[in-house]
Amino acid sequence: MIKDPVAPTSELAIFLPSFEGGGAERVAVILANALAVRGHRVQLLVASDKGPNRAAVLAAVSVLSFNRRHVRSCVVPLARWLRSERPYVLLSMMSHANLVAIAASCLSRSPHRLVLSERTVASRSIANDRSLKGAIIAQGIRYAYGLADAVVAVSASVARDLAQTYGLDESLLRVVYNPVDIDRVRAQAAQECDAPWWSAPHVPIILSVGRLTPAKDHLTLLGAFAKVRQKVRARLVILGEGELRVALEGRCRALGLQEDVLLPGFATNPYAAMARAHCFVLSSAWDGFPNVLVEVAALGTPIVATDCPGGTREILGGVEGAELVPVGDVHAMSEAIKGALHRSRPVVALARRAEFFSVANAVAAYEDVLGVGRERG
Repeated sequence: MIKDPVAPTSELAIFLPSFEGGGAERVAVILANALAVRGHRVQLLVASDKGPNRAAVLAAVSVLSFNRRHVRSCVVPLARWLRSERPYVLLSMMSHANLVAIAASCLSRSPHRLVLSERTVASRSIANDRSLKGAIIAQGIRYAYGLADAVVAVSASVARDLAQTYGLDESLLRVVYNPVDIDRVRAQAAQECDAPWWSAPHVPIILSVGRLTPAKDHLTLLGAFAKVRQKVRARLVILGEGELRVALEGRCRALGLQEDVLLPGFATNPYAAMARAHCFVLSSAWDGFPNVLVEVAALGTPIVATDCPGGTREILGGVEGAELVPVGDVHAMSEAIKGALHRSRPVVALARRAEFFSVANAVAAYEDVLGVGRERG
């Protein structure tokens, strides 16, 4: 943005909408904590200081809330903060927050690096959003992202989409995979899982975790489960909440699955269920970097996932214990699920692959792209 920043008060600032329960917010907290542990001065800037991820922020990380209902209302307060605090680098996460960060950086005229993080396959996400907001984000990516010093893509697939669809210069793009706290996942997986669906231990549990949105394509999963249920006594549990709940409940009734499909909503500790499930399924139509695949792989649970645009193949391609199927293919998904239910556990190759996406590896890569190399920590 403006080169050669000097004498920062806060060395590193991370801007995000809130601490709500999405993957981006969880990654931001993991990254902030790890950078602070490595000796960097880190401040989290949020539109709203609300959400379950707030409790995970370490005391070493400062938090400033602008107390705004909408992230778009943060342009002026963020610009004032940048002008006053003069951080070395501002990292923004999520497309709509990125446009706010660009506007605030220009308005502030403060000397700092600006790094944006793009976390989804933007062209697919925007094509599914016919709103004015979606159109503004699409134009912002095309014309404003070039003002940043770097754009972090969470997978090579996301980077290609940004270059091919929006014409971003490839020299601006850096691929950095999300940090996943493997130790925390395994520790929480060891906790008791007293959910009622475990009351029939001889009935296999097929598990999916993710927001009930079009991107996750749970309708295909329900169709595949209906075919599985014709051959195998099993239950499907989908953890998550979202705008498609009513549609999914209706589809369950239409398929006669209401006794065998459970939608319990958001789970604060999904890892205990992941560790005990007989098979985990990700049915996404697109997914920039599905953190959940790394988390469930760390527990050695057999996986069926769609080979969708995004990071799925980069995480699991060719790994024993994981099978990739075409997007929207009900038959292929049902056959893969039936195969996974007969797969032995634990799947060591999956657990070994998960280690590649450790916090340490991701933080080292972020230090490089942010320009706060290890010698600064």
